Amino acid sequence: EFPAAVENLKLACHYNPAGCELARFLAVALFRTGQTEAVGGPLERAIASDRTDTRARVMLALSQWRTGQAAAAELTLHQGLGAVDEPAAINFHLGLLAAQAEQWGQVEQYLTKCVAVDEGNAQAWRYLGLACGAQGKAEAAAANLRRAQRLAPADPHVALELAYASAAANAAPMTVRKLNLAELTAAPADMSEDLDRLARAIMAEPEFIQAFLDLPASPMDQQIFGVLSFSLKRAAAARPTYADLHYYISRVNRRLGLISQAIDSAEQAIALNPKYVAALIHAAGLYHQTAQRGASAQRLRAAIAAGGDYPDVHLVLGHLYRELGQTPEARRSYERALRLKPHYAAAKEALAALAA
Repeated sequence: EFPAAVENLKLACHYNPAGCELARFLAVALFRTGQTEAVGGPLERAIASDRTDTRARVMLALSQWRTGQAAAAELTLHQGLGAVDEPAAINFHLGLLAAQAEQWGQVEQYLTKCVAVDEGNAQAWRYLGLACGAQGKAEAAAANLRRAQRLAPADPHVALELAYASAAANAAPMTVRKLNLAELTAAPADMSEDLDRLARAIMAEPEFIQAFLDLPASPMDQQIFGVLSFSLKRAAAARPTYADLHYYISRVNRRLGLISQAIDSAEQAIALNPKYVAALIHAAGLYHQTAQRGASAQRLRAAIAAGGDYPDVHLVLGHLYRELGQTPEARRSYERALRLKPHYAAAKEALAALAA
């Protein structure tokens, strides 16, 4: 119970005003109870009691930043820097503050100081790599991200950023450009290793790919999804019986506009797992996109038989039947959608339009 903790910690701080750890606990309890404006008080008292309390200083700066006091947060952190020994945590958070303002040169300076003291900070190496990349220093970006990847080998975000930085570092001249899969196939050994790491990370956390597929379309699609596609294909070559890999290759190819290749990969996934509901529904969408309505309906029927008895699937199947001129089948699909979801407005409208 955080409200009770607040009262008890206030009392403890009253009797032990020099207790920095108690002050930090009180600040956390205040934050968890929504008293964000009160968080700074105990932290300021902790710092006044011990100016070397880096944890309290960082917490105070973060609380100031959250309440819109970016300048105060920066000042709080700067006051914790010494003439010789500079705490890595303070430089790390100064780097993050500078990144909020897109001051990439300053980000690089602060994080370089941070990793000089704390070489095991994977996130500091990662953000240092991103800061270098933002300044067009692709080789430095790749080197720093490679350090981050060695420290955090399971982080798929680092793996993707490293693969992209490696691709940019091997470009001549170094400019943002579309990735050419033929060039990637003949990539230098260090870049191939980076792409293999990305493939392993993808297999460990497929939700990572989904997060990228959920992004809105952007001018960076060819670069991002080109790297993803190539890495997935490397993974599939090593594990050709993994239906999931072929499914994600298909989805990435669709994002790249390679519909024919997307269909081939979807069918490979289905051949490996005929009851792969997501792949069947995905394939149906691809066939519909290419005006192959009969094949699309067949794949949706297979999805339903495999366990995908979902209202949305029946709705889409009903639309397909209407396009194919199969009115009785369309009616049955809409009715099934409504039985599964009685208040499904789209199915009600479709059924009413069919009756009209």
